[in-house]
Amino acid sequence: MSRELAFDSSLRAGKRRLSISTRFEPESRKAVTSVLDGEELVDHRENLIDESVAPEQLEAEVRQLHDLTVSDLDLLFCVNDKVLAGENAGSLTKLGTLFLEKGFYDEAIDTFSTVLQRDENFENIHYSLGRAWYRKGDLDQALENLRRRPRSGPDIPMSIISWPRCCARAAIIARPPRAVRRPSRSMPIMSAPISCSA
Repeated sequence: MSRELAFDSSLRAGKRRLSISTRFEPESRKAVTSVLDGEELVDHRENLIDESVAPEQLEAEVRQLHDLTVSDLDLLFCVNDKVLAGENAGSLTKLGTLFLEKGFYDEAIDTFSTVLQRDENFENIHYSLGRAWYRKGDLDQALENLRRRPRSGPDIPMSIISWPRCCARAAIIARPPRAVRRPSRSMPIMSAPISCSA
């Protein structure tokens, strides 16, 4: 296919003005979507388009992937207002985790902080807030929340991969808990965020 397929949209999401761009790369048969907040890339998605998709259906397929991204983000920020108005700490934590996974670190921090204000002892809230600060790049805040988390939680094997520098620098965890195995050399180290919720 010689003509370029590309779709662009803008979305007002909370305090942000997002630009969503999806383009089709014929060589790799991927629809690549980038979400920008100003100049900052906050989300990047690649979807492989099956070769069984007929050329006349390709535009509709790429458009659908673009529209799904726009709808996904619009819904996330719309739900944010409703969940914040409620009192359910579990729902707020899940919302914060969604923001974190999508790259909206400020929103994740705000949401986790709201949970912390409402219930300081809510399960894994210090850990979740620390992860958000870590992903944002503020190691000092991440360490502060890691120090404040209860020693009992969370027991997630990948947590040792996510926090190695924080733990070493803070000198608060000398070795991983017995239930946590160190990854073997053949195990890939994941850069994706780790969900703390069940």
